[in-house]
Amino acid sequence: MCAKCSDDGHGHDAGAGQAIAGLEMAGEVIGMGADVKGFQLGDRVMAMAPKSYAQQCLTDYRLALRAPVMLSWEEAAATPAAMMTAHDALLTNGALSNGDCVLIEAATTSVGQAASQIARAFGAAQIIGTSGSPEKITRLTDLGITHPVNSRSEDVVAAVKSASRNHGADVIIAQIGGETANDLISAAAVKARIVNVGRLGQWSGTIDLNEHSAKRINMIGVSFRSRDLAEHSAVAAAASMDILPLIETGDFIVHVDRVFPLAEADAAQAYMKSGSHFGKIVLSV
Repeated sequence: MCAKCSDDGHGHDAGAGQAIAGLEMAGEVIGMGADVKGFQLGDRVMAMAPKSYAQQCLTDYRLALRAPVMLSWEEAAATPAAMMTAHDALLTNGALSNGDCVLIEAATTSVGQAASQIARAFGAAQIIGTSGSPEKITRLTDLGITHPVNSRSEDVVAAVKSASRNHGADVIIAQIGGETANDLISAAAVKARIVNVGRLGQWSGTIDLNEHSAKRINMIGVSFRSRDLAEHSAVAAAASMDILPLIETGDFIVHVDRVFPLAEADAAQAYMKSGSHFGKIVLSV
């Protein structure tokens, strides 16, 4: 089994004396409950699963996805969370339509990379991606970004208006937080959807409510933490239906930056905190 390295507390065994970390995995089915449907022993699966920094883990079958045979175990372990998060943000909550202008903050993150490819596959006309890393930003065009923007040296709002011919972004994937919240309002088109996926920076900020109201913007928060099993299962099923065919044709890929053995999980976490990776960091068993 392979587990994706994560700094997200969701699904961790926080109440235990020795917490077991982990958020997603890939492996073979070695046991099933009597009520499991659609899977057999030996099937290749990938899933968002708690406590997955382990040789074996347990997940509800309704959250499991079939791991395409063209994916290595490492690639499969790196796929579920970013794929489902980006799909849910862009298509379900962001209501992406053909010809829309999309703005993706922190586009070099795993969710950003997934969102870029989904936006391209589902007909976005302009896909603007931001990054504060000059080294990483050069790689964004390979993922579908039509307008890469260095958020540390360029005016993101001006870049969006230029790329969209002053229309603004119809769908915005927000990943930074309070310090960019008002800029996203300014960059948004009339009737835009701003989907709050992550908070890599400040958890609070100030926005211009007058501009928000005048543009009739929908601001939508998403998180797996507050979803029950039925909601989480619906996200998994929708993403599976739309994205697994793209994986099979090579139109959706997950970059694995580096693989560590499970025994070196601490080193993997330290590497993640360094911020030098492009793509997922995976633990291999």
